[in-house]
Amino acid sequence: MDPDCPQVVSEHRATTIAREVWNKLSPSGTYRAVLRKVAATGGATSDKQILEVWTHNKKVSNIDLQALDKHGPIYNDDNYFGSFEWSHGEGHILYIAEKKLPKYASFFDQKYGKVAEEGVDADETDAPLLVMS
Repeated sequence: MDPDCPQVVSEHRATTIAREVWNKLSPSGTYRAVLRKVAATGGATSDKQILEVWTHNKKVSNIDLQALDKHGPIYNDDNYFGSFEWSHGEGHILYIAEKKLPKYASFFDQKYGKVAEEGVDADETDAPLLVMS
């Protein structure tokens, strides 16, 4: 190698790391799971969480977790409840999210066509839930 001639070290495309909540490499180093927070649009009241799975420099999966409606927001890396790990077989991702609480409506609200929107503030950790995706 000629020290005066620059060498190409990597040909990966630039990837934005804006709004990343978690970024974990799989045990073998083949996959990378990225949890990204996307700003709310339209009439949405809270940010979306998108789970991306990458292999080398190619995105192989993009999942809108809010659209699945299985649980609340995934806890971030707050050193208390936050966790985001690959399974040993690399087929699943384990994380802790807010438990989805049922929406309650009183009899009178239902009678007049109203739905009471009661819930948990997303900044609180009232009902943690262990999830394997």
